[in-house]
Amino acid sequence: MASKNIHGWKRREEDGLRVEIRARFFGKQWTFRRRSREESEFTPIEEPTVEDFKQLYEMLFAKYQRKHLSWDHLQSARAEVEARGGSVDSDDSDE
Repeated sequence: MASKNIHGWKRREEDGLRVEIRARFFGKQWTFRRRSREESEFTPIEEPTVEDFKQLYEMLFAKYQRKHLSWDHLQSARAEVEARGGSVDSDDSDE
């Protein structure tokens, strides 16, 4: 059974390689893993970038709007973006 705490998306790297990213929330901490078509296993991303967390936040915000995600998960992703010097532009401050 799939975990509700695992969120995934695909993106294209600078070199044109398409990769799948998965983020998991466990123990009040986010962990990221990546895999390309050539790789059979997901490998951990040791230091996720602010862009990784922004992409995660955008996806989580869409899930939150559809009531498929708790507010706590959304706020933890937002805190990670802000801790890395980034900002989120969504108008979700009314909660």
